[in-house]
Amino acid sequence: MHGRGPVPRSGGQGLVSAVASRAALIQAELRQAIDWRIRLDSGNATPDDLAALERWLAADPKHRAAWERIEATFMRPARDILDAERQHAGMLAASRHALTRPPVSRRKLVGGAAGLVLGVGATALVNRLTPVSTLLAELRTGTHERRAVALADGTELMLDARSAVDSDMAGDERRLRLLGGQVALRIAPDRQRPFVIRTSHGAIEATHGHLTVQQSERFTRVAVLERQAAVLTGEGLRRTLGPGESVKFERNLVGTQVSDAAARSAWTDGVLDVSDEPLGEVIEALRSYTAGLIRISPEAGTLRVFGVFMLDDPLRALRSLGDTLPIAIRRVGPWLTLIDKR
Repeated sequence: MHGRGPVPRSGGQGLVSAVASRAALIQAELRQAIDWRIRLDSGNATPDDLAALERWLAADPKHRAAWERIEATFMRPARDILDAERQHAGMLAASRHALTRPPVSRRKLVGGAAGLVLGVGATALVNRLTPVSTLLAELRTGTHERRAVALADGTELMLDARSAVDSDMAGDERRLRLLGGQVALRIAPDRQRPFVIRTSHGAIEATHGHLTVQQSERFTRVAVLERQAAVLTGEGLRRTLGPGESVKFERNLVGTQVSDAAARSAWTDGVLDVSDEPLGEVIEALRSYTAGLIRISPEAGTLRVFGVFMLDDPLRALRSLGDTLPIAIRRVGPWLTLIDKR
């Protein structure tokens, strides 16, 4: 769903329960097939790994069926690239050269397990369409998709693009695990059961209110719009945030509180509101709305950005950045954009 709108309360519990039930039905074989695919496309697979995959495939027909299902998902963008290559000669070679640093040689799996694997580039493009690491999440979004749902306790949840969560509303505390990306919550009041949002860096606790939580590889950012929330890092540091305040935290560090919660929540309206942020973080936000890969050099990534950009039109946002910053933006076909400092 694009844009902000009312979250339906009726049927919310049924929706979450249905999604959870579907996730629970995913077979162990499918999970293992996903693990195999990620291992093979990490660039570190060895001949022993390929032999182990062959043994796993031969052990049970369900294994091969699960593998073929995953392969069908992974190879679709590869076919799209090959189609584009027929129309724009040289695009495939240029894209592969830019995507593989150092270059990764093609690997042919023994015994016809998967045919020809198109190196790291094909998997990277699949991951751009839908994050591979969160395929099994209870609630998730793909690239250029926002989604609003009601949780079982009445809490209204919106997921940003390329975001994923698991939830458990049945215990003494209501729990939400943010697996990646960004969420906005209007937490339903329940004085008997706190609402706890867990990330890889710690946890955020509230009884009710309105807040957003973003998880990146390096940090978690919390912005409180209504009421209060408490931040607890993985190593026990605690901080309380009031209305209008936001903060970044890591496992062993809590940053300075700033009063920019409204800007941090603007993504729920499809807006990226930036004030003195590094270009690298701006590009990271735009990546969630762009199917193609965007590569930015470290030098360009440090440039400071001010402005308001429409997330639902990332190409226009890139053009605007190119017009106002000393950067060179080069597109290699429809799948790859390269950004460097001029």
